Amino acid sequence: MQEEIIMRQFFLALISTMLIFSCSQSRDEDFAEDFSNLKSQSLSGCDVYVAPSGDLSGVTDANNIELALDEVKSCGGTVFLTDGNKSSVDHYYTSKNIVITGFQGVLTGESLKNTQIHVVRKSASVGFEGAFSPWWSQTDSPYTLPTPTVFQLDNAAGDVIIRNLSIFVKDDQPSDIHPDYYGINTTCISTIIEILGGEHNTCIENIRIEGKETTAEGNVLGMNIDVGIHVMLGSPVAGINDTGTLSIKNVEVENTGNGAILFMRFAAGSMVSVENVRATNVGQGVYAGGIFDSQVNISDNYFSTHATGYQGIALWNIPSGLQIVHNTIRESRYFGISLWDNVHNATVSDNTFIDLMKKLNFSAILTYGSGNTFSLNDYRESKLPGWTDETNGPGAIILTASSSNNLVHEMKFPTGNFSLCEMISDRTDNPGTPEYDGLNNIHNYQPCDNRASRNMAFEEEGLGFFAGYKHNP
Repeated sequence: MQEEIIMRQFFLALISTMLIFSCSQSRDEDFAEDFSNLKSQSLSGCDVYVAPSGDLSGVTDANNIELALDEVKSCGGTVFLTDGNKSSVDHYYTSKNIVITGFQGVLTGESLKNTQIHVVRKSASVGFEGAFSPWWSQTDSPYTLPTPTVFQLDNAAGDVIIRNLSIFVKDDQPSDIHPDYYGINTTCISTIIEILGGEHNTCIENIRIEGKETTAEGNVLGMNIDVGIHVMLGSPVAGINDTGTLSIKNVEVENTGNGAILFMRFAAGSMVSVENVRATNVGQGVYAGGIFDSQVNISDNYFSTHATGYQGIALWNIPSGLQIVHNTIRESRYFGISLWDNVHNATVSDNTFIDLMKKLNFSAILTYGSGNTFSLNDYRESKLPGWTDETNGPGAIILTASSSNNLVHEMKFPTGNFSLCEMISDRTDNPGTPEYDGLNNIHNYQPCDNRASRNMAFEEEGLGFFAGYKHNP
């Protein structure tokens, strides 16, 4: 590794230890240290410094970062992306996958503003270079195909922290035509940060990911990035039996085809938190599943989907421990929040829905599960017309025919004289009886000639569209 680019013994061992074993709650501006002073005090032989090379082809920086990550993984060290001057903006360029197996440690820049990674084509004739993922190679075809992922960390051997940097994809068609995980030809970047396999704790904070809205051939849903962040534990063939913590905090994601945040396969005893994420013009804000007997907190986020997107929050196979609290969902397509198969005993409270009717919408909230509580959610700015004889929907909540024992109370209605019957569709109600006899508990529900059970073209079309859509494995 070139001596002028990589320098060892750069920071205090104490700082590296704090980064690895705790996820700092400070904003990135608090992290702008005086790198020159810290360099002379370093006691660790495991930290590596990578300065930008100035190579616009994206080869040198990608190779240097990959070598540095591979070097520190044996001791859980830290790779610092900086030129040593905290007042300058450091520009890095990558035109290839950075793939590391068995990583543990920290990748950190100076701040969102000062550390910028640009995902580029190697040249006008040669695009971003994809690579094989050791984790995906364990699955059946077509998952074994090479895909263009910016940071691919497979089968982590210990805790992983990524923080204080921005990643931009500005090219209309950043990659040559290649098959994605499902064998479909695309020209987009598949995932920006993908951490797969192993049993570990992961912290991703103070990160900005920005793609580009484009009509270039082969991009996913008109975007040149498919997914922003994807974290999944364990082995693809051994079931869901690995635990860990995941903290995603203070993250900005803009312009992705399918989603901003995806996480899956957390076994009993895990803890997942997604806080202060602002995702705009994305396919979905958060979509996640396969998380059992664990705590999942999705709070204080802002999600807005694009015209060909899906929903603000979409979850499945989370039978307990889920809280969706104090999020703002604006202009979501199809559903604001959807709780699909096997999502039970969740708290969905104090969320705000805004301008849902700007795109095709079926309901603010959809649930198939049981024992969920929907309370204090604010639909006043949602523009939902309700299931009335004149509009036939959409309304605030669809309780599907398989749902039961859900509690709905303290709703804040849109402007207008709406009743609960016009805002809630309980599909467990028997339309043959004049009184409400459904399986869910709707606070202050009144008989209303089963209006909420009629004219459900919105529901049938929406649920049909999503049949089999959920990400697998």
